[in-house]
Amino acid sequence: MSTRRQFLGGAAAATLAGAPALSAEPHADPALDVIVRHQQAYADHIASINATDSTEPHTDARREANDRQMEACDREIDLAWELAATIPTTAAGIAAVLEYVNQFEIAHEEWPNIHYCVGPMSWHFKLRQSIAQASARLASVS
Repeated sequence: MSTRRQFLGGAAAATLAGAPALSAEPHADPALDVIVRHQQAYADHIASINATDSTEPHTDARREANDRQMEACDREIDLAWELAATIPTTAAGIAAVLEYVNQFEIAHEEWPNIHYCVGPMSWHFKLRQSIAQASARLASVS
C-alpha cells in the first residue's frame, strides 16, 4: 500500500522532470547551480521520507531515519532560501528559476513559510526581489 507521501513524491518527481534540464556541472549563472542543488536536496528529502515510512515505528531505526529525514528537510529548506536569494546573472537564469519554481508548485510542493509570513520576510518576496534585481541589472547592460 502506498502512502500519500509516496504518491506526492512520485507525482512531484514526474512533474519536476519537466523542469529545466540542468547538469551538475558548474554554470555561468549561479542560479542554475542552485536549481541543481535544490533538485538533489528535494530528491534526498523525498527518499528520506520514504525510508522513514518503511521502518518499524517506535524503534531505534525509526528514530534514526526520522533524524535523517529532518536533516534532509532542513537542507532542502536552506537551499530553497538560497534559490530565492540568488540573483540570476542571465536572462536564461531568470527564466530557469521562474520555470523551476512554477513546476515545483504545480507538483503541489511548497516553498518555506508560505503560510506564516508575508512581506519582506517571506520566501516569495525574497524571490521576486532577486528576480527584480537581476532584471534591472540586465536591462542596464543592454
